[in-house]
Amino acid sequence: TEDELAEYAAAALPEADRLEQAEVQSEEKALQSAYRAANGAGMALVLEVRGYDSTPMEIMYGFDADGVLQGICVISDNETPGIGKDVIENQEYLSQYPGKTADTIGEVDTIANATKTSRGIRDGAETAFSLFTELKEEVLGQ
Repeated sequence: TEDELAEYAAAALPEADRLEQAEVQSEEKALQSAYRAANGAGMALVLEVRGYDSTPMEIMYGFDADGVLQGICVISDNETPGIGKDVIENQEYLSQYPGKTADTIGEVDTIANATKTSRGIRDGAETAFSLFTELKEEVLGQ
């Protein structure tokens, strides 16, 4: 819904006034949807990401127009309560992502006892960086 999209955007791309869906072509199977900020603040990509559970997490990664990660928002997950779920709800952990670039995303640490979940989020970010490069002209016109 529009309200949910606004909630996700507030976490993933805070400078965006609102997100508009962009029609894109990509062979990346993890990509679920792409959005552009109506005010030109950047784009957001929704990916299916593998964590610990066999059901993928759905995560929105937000980028400014220069390709700097602005934030992430976990839209849905089925991670283990008390382990992987703690990673998803850990704002201190998630706060490592804003400001990262394709060159610095590897600096984000995994969390002991929840490595599959935290590695899945980071691997998703790496895929999102590749997709940003692939899609930025199509989505942002640059």
